[in-house]
Amino acid sequence: MEDIKIENVTVVPLENSAFLKPVRMVFTQNGQKRYWDLAKVHDSVTCLLYNSSRKVLIFVKQFRPSVFFFRALPPSCSSTNSIDELTRTSIDWTTLSPKLGITLELCTGVVDDATSTLAELMRREVLEECGYQVPLENFSKITSYRGVGICAEKETMFYAEVSDQMRVSQGGGLAEEGEFIEVVEMSVAEARKLVENEEVTRTSGLLFGVMWFLANKNEKQ
Repeated sequence: MEDIKIENVTVVPLENSAFLKPVRMVFTQNGQKRYWDLAKVHDSVTCLLYNSSRKVLIFVKQFRPSVFFFRALPPSCSSTNSIDELTRTSIDWTTLSPKLGITLELCTGVVDDATSTLAELMRREVLEECGYQVPLENFSKITSYRGVGICAEKETMFYAEVSDQMRVSQGGGLAEEGEFIEVVEMSVAEARKLVENEEVTRTSGLLFGVMWFLANKNEKQ
């Protein structure tokens, strides 16, 4: 992703988001009054892909604005709760490399279509992001889990084996939605090393997926 350019960055208060709905839950726990800030977001699907033709795991690399922003924040803002301070933070964005926001992930998509099953949504995301036309029956559910912070979103993880014959495009995501995705292939040995390589910004879902593969699939390949 050497050719990605991030320009004209500004940070403003969030208003009327279609993706994030913040609320505050006030409650009494064992006689003590408490509150917890919550945010409603879409659930998601994610998939660990294994190409059996060349015995590689398939990941995606993309720019994540949230990672870019929070990695760019100066230490003085690391624990601030002030929206004004966050939006007025003096950062010379032109000096920062977009690499700060590049992450390595599993193919993932939001659950935003109630007329499709989770496997159908996953199949669509794999085609868009990775370029593989995969039969629906190839997708097997590994498990689902929830975040425990402010969102508690549910993510469902699948596993699918693909072959070179299923590759119909280079993938890369939907340009009209601003997606700029690079498909990354790694051998099982490379993926094993990735688990402990903190120099690469990788997601918890990717780490879990690789560990699951090593425990359940590696010896069978």
